[in-house]
Amino acid sequence: MLQGFAVAIRMGATKRDFDDTVALHPTSAEELVTMR
Repeated sequence: MLQGFAVAIRMGATKRDFDDTVALHPTSAEELVTMR
């Protein structure tokens, strides 16, 4: 899963982009897209 986030960041994704996504429950994706 982290590789997917790495690709997104390399392609220009920002913290705001991650904030605007919906996390799949229950996964560690929730930890990344709900960081404040």
